[in-house]
Amino acid sequence: MSMKNDILEQRDRFLAFSLASADLMLEIDSGGRVVYSFGAAKRLTGVDSTSLVGCNFSDFVSDMDKPVLSDLMQSAVPGKRCQPTIIVLLGRQKKEPEKILLTAIRMPENPSLYVTLAFPKSAAGDALPASALPPLNHKDFAQSAQAAIAGALESGKALDMTFLDMPDLEKMKARVPEAEWNRVMGMMGDLLKKQSADGQSVTQISENRFGLLHAKDITADSIQQQVSALLKQADPTGAGVDVSGVSIEASAGALSDAEVSRALMYTLKEFEKKGSDMAVSGMEEGFRNYIVENAAKIQKLKAIINTLAFTLHFQPIVDLHSLRSSHYEMLTRFRDGTPPYQWITFAEEMGLASEFDLAICNRAIKYVAGLPRTKSNKFAVNLSGQSVQNPKFIEELRKLTHSVPDLSELIMFEITESANISDLDFVNNFIGELHGDGFKVCLDDFGAGSASFQYLHKLNVDYVKLDGEYVKDILTNKRNQTMIKSMANLCADLGISMVAERVETEKEAALLRSLKVQYGQGYWFGKPAATPDYTVDEKKLALLADM
Repeated sequence: MSMKNDILEQRDRFLAFSLASADLMLEIDSGGRVVYSFGAAKRLTGVDSTSLVGCNFSDFVSDMDKPVLSDLMQSAVPGKRCQPTIIVLLGRQKKEPEKILLTAIRMPENPSLYVTLAFPKSAAGDALPASALPPLNHKDFAQSAQAAIAGALESGKALDMTFLDMPDLEKMKARVPEAEWNRVMGMMGDLLKKQSADGQSVTQISENRFGLLHAKDITADSIQQQVSALLKQADPTGAGVDVSGVSIEASAGALSDAEVSRALMYTLKEFEKKGSDMAVSGMEEGFRNYIVENAAKIQKLKAIINTLAFTLHFQPIVDLHSLRSSHYEMLTRFRDGTPPYQWITFAEEMGLASEFDLAICNRAIKYVAGLPRTKSNKFAVNLSGQSVQNPKFIEELRKLTHSVPDLSELIMFEITESANISDLDFVNNFIGELHGDGFKVCLDDFGAGSASFQYLHKLNVDYVKLDGEYVKDILTNKRNQTMIKSMANLCADLGISMVAERVETEKEAALLRSLKVQYGQGYWFGKPAATPDYTVDEKKLALLADM
């Protein structure tokens, strides 16, 4: 096997391991047999990693959950992370069944399924009930539902979305012993998932509100009756709780994927606020309501874009050995005092990210055009995942970059919100055009999502920026240390430089350096400032050298 293939295989396995804080990672072939095992195999399955290879994984799964595993093997979509679910492992030498959190993904052009297994813990430290609903936020559920709606459109199926409201659920919880309540919630999770269109598009919206996407021939009344009967049976008083619901048509109609996503987000928030009194009949109405509700804010954002009503701040990216700056990340600050992430997130939600990014690029290029050409004056400009897939944006950006001679000596580009990228080949072609003009490209949020390593394989970037979640507890989390070291070695093999963000202390900087991370960014080096005036702190350099 060539070195390139070795690297790609290593990448795929690291991808699976990055899906969760896993205790065990498995690679399972199309026949259901384990072909690779890493982690606490004996603790979870009763046999060690070496013995586990070659076994049929379903032999370790309870009979109740074998259909779940079978569905997962058949329905996993390449490149899309499967919804986390709780299964029961039996194990060949274990005395007691164990509830385990399972997450999986299938890579493009690879028939294997990568599975991570972890011991699930609630906030109180108690094991979660089998098949409990996954703790999805609105965005996660909207993405899952959007994919299901797109799949239904292709296959000609009709879907509805039903929301369930149980105002007295908290009162019933107080009447039921905790262990029994966990069992009941697990049963309700099973019930709703079996009714859902893909076994995944179910979420607990709030303490007493739930939502699911399901086939149109499954009625809201039927779902309500089943949930009501389950709760009545489980209630010591026999009273149960009132279950009300509202259904909307989940057809995409003439909406784009992005518009469906916004309609879903709006509808979820409306139900969270109003319960079954929500007045939305379908996706198209939800999208119209969403636009009307945000019309004033859209106009304000467009005014900011048109008048360039924002300033640039600069945060240094620093060599972890010399403590000299490599370059600065350009960050926006708004004159109305709004936190940057609010306007940036809103721009992405409204489909205005490309207009906003173009305004930032305009301001950034005007700024650097007047600077002296020195090695320390190099800046990274952020481009959103939306923008780099927009041909019109790319055309306008290249006009801007060609307007200043040798601009690549002063500017590089950093792709943010990479989870929004769907057409990797298109984006890689754009990166190739930037390379042809001499620009370097960085991929932000590396390691944060299930697709990060797939992106590393597909996108020929020069830098990756390690997600700050890996760094914030690096001093005490041995797993994060191992992950960072492995990712740094992988990037080095591929000729890619790694930047670690959220570096706050000299101990973090020293440890990252020992793990072969080349660059750091964070408050220990400097906060974002109105001028790019970073200088080496000799005391910090000496302190780092002594560690």
